Amino acid sequence: MSGSGRNDQWWRKYLEHGHHLEGAARRLFPLLPSPPRCKICYVPFGGVVGPVMRVLGWAPSRKNPNLCARCCERLPPGGAEIDVAVFFADVRGYTGFAEKLSPTRLASTMNRFYQAAIETVIQHDGLVDKLLGDAVMALFVPGFAGPHYRLKALRATAHLMHQMNDKTIASTLPIGIGINAGLAFVGNLAAC
Repeated sequence: MSGSGRNDQWWRKYLEHGHHLEGAARRLFPLLPSPPRCKICYVPFGGVVGPVMRVLGWAPSRKNPNLCARCCERLPPGGAEIDVAVFFADVRGYTGFAEKLSPTRLASTMNRFYQAAIETVIQHDGLVDKLLGDAVMALFVPGFAGPHYRLKALRATAHLMHQMNDKTIASTLPIGIGINAGLAFVGNLAAC
């Protein structure tokens, strides 16, 4: 079997079932005190042990702070075609909306939107994929969000819509949210 074939199998297993530690790490990480922990490998982020683990590369991920960077961001090049749920939230009519506000007011309003969307995605075990100007894109992957990843994406959508009905945001920010699920190529396409 070619190296590429083994890499594809590794990615598929990782994305569908999550990371499985080998050897001593599997036995050690759950025993170390100091929650919170990575939801996948159980490395501790807090207490006395957390700072040491951060130096060794197990810091909270920038895509979801409930996961460590090793389990989320520092993966080998490659990927696999798997079933995922993709979440999009964007500001409707952004250009016209932006023209009516001062730059400071626009930045403040967009920051509230980004914060609400990011917190919602993380709360429902999604991975923030990117911020796209006036939009947030996130992935709900079985190996991270669990077997009910599609339902979690749907719940995240409902949760964010509920938050956006808050009068302080909804009165100034028209939001559209959508989800789609199906086969997608997910992975690390280029070295960062």
